[in-house]
Amino acid sequence: AAFTTDGSMLVMSTDGGLEASPTPAGCPAAEPVLRIRSDIDAQELWPLDGTRMLTWDGVDLPQLVDLRLGREIRSYQAKLGASEYLGDVAVSSDGQTFAVTVSNGDILWYDIETGARIGVVHTGTGSFGALAFVPGSRRVARTTATTVQLWDPSGHLAGQLDGSAQQLLFSANGQLLFGLD
Repeated sequence: AAFTTDGSMLVMSTDGGLEASPTPAGCPAAEPVLRIRSDIDAQELWPLDGTRMLTWDGVDLPQLVDLRLGREIRSYQAKLGASEYLGDVAVSSDGQTFAVTVSNGDILWYDIETGARIGVVHTGTGSFGALAFVPGSRRVARTTATTVQLWDPSGHLAGQLDGSAQQLLFSANGQLLFGLD
């Protein structure tokens, strides 16, 4: 579940799709007022503005959903090999970009608005790893079995730290990186 950025709705993923409930005075209404297609399955929800959310089912690339229209408004494309799959998804702090890790070690960046792929890195690690955006940038931190790497969408390895983690989280100012195991 996630609140829209303006706090006006609580959006939840259910077996029947997405359901949105208004939140007058901060409390969700008892019954959802908006049900969005049953084929949208979301393990993760990222609110982008008052009416749009990025949803991810944990398997395919995320979808951009408009709550007001009650449907997907953008899908994204990636050509993966037969044995490749997505590992993790992260959304930039400005809500303009998302990145995904692929089981072959690649990282793909996408412009949320246009759907264009704006970067790719072939890390050569052969694993997907956890992913987190550095706040205020398009740079991501990604885990490997023994390190945490910082990558730009241009393919530049900006830094590397010893040690690894299952999840990554940056402080709001981007000065601290927390590795959760």
